Amino acid sequence: MNADRPFDVFELPEKGEPEPYTDMFRKHAVRFLKGRKSIAVIETKNACQKSLICLIGKTGYRGLVRVPHEEEECKGVLKPYEEFIEKRNKRLRELIDERTADEDMQEKILESLLPLLRK
Repeated sequence: MNADRPFDVFELPEKGEPEPYTDMFRKHAVRFLKGRKSIAVIETKNACQKSLICLIGKTGYRGLVRVPHEEEECKGVLKPYEEFIEKRNKRLRELIDERTADEDMQEKILESLLPLLRK
């Protein structure tokens, strides 16, 4: 993301699972759910921001996040970030798989490692 270009700042809640959301009043939004309960709804400017915020939230980043304002620049950030996350997670799973065949243990290891990667 080019720091000289316009951006929007959104505050992602500490808890909750993000999902795309649309209702009668909001065309582009992200809803954060804890179980079946909605704990926050963030309205975005366009569909790409909605997708990027969902991805950022699913990877565990919370608090204030900067997202490109213009849809074209947002698309330029979204695609490479999706690819990076996919490659990273695939490689982590390969490395964990090399160390243990126990699937329960593999999931525990992955859940323990992911928060460390966000620091």
